[in-house]
Amino acid sequence: MLTPKQIGIINFGLSILLAVIVISSYFTIQDLVRKEGGECPLGKECPVHEAFPIQTIIGLLVVSALAITGLMLIVQPETKFRIPQFGERRKSEFDIMLSALSSDEQKVLRILKEQPGTPQNTLRLKTDFSKSKLSMLLKDLETRGLVKKEAEGKTFRVYLKK
Repeated sequence: MLTPKQIGIINFGLSILLAVIVISSYFTIQDLVRKEGGECPLGKECPVHEAFPIQTIIGLLVVSALAITGLMLIVQPETKFRIPQFGERRKSEFDIMLSALSSDEQKVLRILKEQPGTPQNTLRLKTDFSKSKLSMLLKDLETRGLVKKEAEGKTFRVYLKK
């Protein structure tokens, strides 16, 4: 994919090429008129001779717009911003982290994100996991540094680590 700077260089190059074509065609027509004694070879009411200065002005305006756009793209500072494609959603750090985990681990972490400090017995009911499965899952997540458990009576409150 082309960067904005590369597009600006191409745009500016095309504007120079078009400027040369517009100006050379203007002088070619003027030269033909001079060779015929100052009058248009097609007669007094020559549509090309009358309209050509307007066409030249319009052509030069288009060339100027292209050149200015190209220069703006060339001079524009580089940014790290990337425009998302259609339908693409920017993922949060949390979503990226979840993509590396199993579906059971994702389920637990999503609940903890919605309700920080959820008691372990409430977490068991929300996930519908057995006591031993949830206990092993939390122990694994704790050793990886993703959650922390704080004792509260006979149970634990579980938090996401930041």
